[in-house]
Amino acid sequence: MSTLDALLDMMSAEGASELLLRAGEVPRVVAPSGTRPVARSAISGAQVANLARAIADAATALQLAARSAVRFSYRGFSVDVVFPPTGATMRVTPAPLAPPLAGEGSAAPDSGGAVASRQAIDSLLAEMIRRGASDLHLTSGESPRLRHGGQMVAMQRAPVSREEMAELLWPIAPVKNREEWERCHDTDFA
Repeated sequence: MSTLDALLDMMSAEGASELLLRAGEVPRVVAPSGTRPVARSAISGAQVANLARAIADAATALQLAARSAVRFSYRGFSVDVVFPPTGATMRVTPAPLAPPLAGEGSAAPDSGGAVASRQAIDSLLAEMIRRGASDLHLTSGESPRLRHGGQMVAMQRAPVSREEMAELLWPIAPVKNREEWERCHDTDFA
């Protein structure tokens, strides 16, 4: 049994929607009762990568060793791992692995995590559609929100960091919106 298995068991027992392990931060879980830490100290990028390799199949473990962004399934959980310049991030959600979108299945992940970042935003957009919401609102330091029936509803996910915001937006943002985000840390596009 891997070190991660105990956290996954706890997620299942609590009905948690996300486990986030990001280099330089204390690992945290998002449960119906709120977001809370699941460790006393920050985790390193090497620790994140080692935890992911411990639960990955052999081929995926090789991709992780090469610092390639990956998405795989483990015990009925969807596991996304990316390697931004500052370390590694692993997001675990209790959902079956979604089928790749058109064009993704054959795309080779790059070391910047473009494929996994695209999968992360696609996952948020898919949840928006699944819940019948009209808009997805992302704000640094806050959990993603949906506009549903004219009301803003917080998603049961960890707050989005500034770094994660760029990772989520870059795969889908037009150049002018990327420039606006860099200039004033705000942008709006459909």
